[in-house]
Amino acid sequence: MAENEGFAISETIKRANIRYTTKKTKDIR
Repeated sequence: MAENEGFAISETIKRANIRYTTKKTKDIR
């Protein structure tokens, strides 16, 4: 169960990072 939680958290972080990166790229353009 702990392994699943860690996976879910890493997935959430990944999505947040993608959103943040996309936002930054738009700002640069």
